[in-house]
Amino acid sequence: MKIIFPKEIMLNCYRFDIIQDPEDGGGSFSFSQNKLTIGTKHLEKDPHAVWMIICHEIFEAAAVVLNYRYDDPSVEGNWKFFMDHKEFENLVAVASFAISKFVVQIDDEK
Repeated sequence: MKIIFPKEIMLNCYRFDIIQDPEDGGGSFSFSQNKLTIGTKHLEKDPHAVWMIICHEIFEAAAVVLNYRYDDPSVEGNWKFFMDHKEFENLVAVASFAISKFVVQIDDEK
């Protein structure tokens, strides 16, 4: 698996800078700072785990952009996601466009 790291991605009209953190094995995003951080500590030995982190953070950030993620005050640091099937389709469309920036594009025209 070959993962490339763009400098930035767009989620609808919101730009997020992509930060690679070689000391971290997880990920996070900051909506207020327009930053998505991907831990690349395990990139060499487990690229699929890094791929999962990329997908997780992009889907979660897209859910915030689309107002599908809500605070759950019953558990600290927990989130709830609420959407119908049409909204889920919107989430997939927004997130998959951003995720596609992390894969090598193959030119089928050659």
